Amino acid sequence: MNDEAINEYKKALAIAADNADAHYGMGVCYGNKGENDIKAAECRKAVDLNPGHFDAQRSLGMIYIGKGSYDEAIPYLEKATAINPNHLEAHCFLEACYSIKGRYDDAIAECKKIVAINPKDAGAHYEFGIAYARKGMQDKAIEEFKQTIAIDPRHPFAYYYLGLNYAKKNMDNEAIVELKKSIAIDPNDARAHYALGMVYQRKGRADDAAAEFRKAADRDKDVEKKVLQDME
Repeated sequence: MNDEAINEYKKALAIAADNADAHYGMGVCYGNKGENDIKAAECRKAVDLNPGHFDAQRSLGMIYIGKGSYDEAIPYLEKATAINPNHLEAHCFLEACYSIKGRYDDAIAECKKIVAINPKDAGAHYEFGIAYARKGMQDKAIEEFKQTIAIDPRHPFAYYYLGLNYAKKNMDNEAIVELKKSIAIDPNDARAHYALGMVYQRKGRADDAAAEFRKAADRDKDVEKKVLQDME
């Protein structure tokens, strides 16, 4: 089916080489065949012909995300969200790129746009929390993780990060409660076990700490490094 469609798009482009939609459509077909370099080339032709082509701009952003090239993805997703400010997915992927690149102020700005579109988007509140935590704004991070949980009580990571941020504020009793909830949802989360062990250790509960550290190490030998990175 894709090959037939490609042939039809080629015929259309033979008649009108400046048909941005045809370039984009042909690119999609090549992408369906796993030929993403050709897809990217066709999408670039589409945006060169029509910079306001939302689907082509968004697709280029997604192609670069797939390659792990977040710096290259960002300009295309920025253009896509400018063309269609209400497209939730485009904002979500742009926010993710900003967060991965450590551009937390930009990530927070995107989260605000996402929440304006959909106030009940648990993922946006979660990403809000991550960005605030990375900026050292624990109180705001805690509120966003609470919002996440209020919307999605079984969010896989919100309890963990809520507990971690309580721990960073030396609110150990609150941290223990939330980390236990995280473990109850996912008993195999090594990070939650290790973080709980750290809090127990700080409270002088050596046996409980040792038990949690063992559980963490059984699940992930590199867990200590990961938790310390989460606490930065």
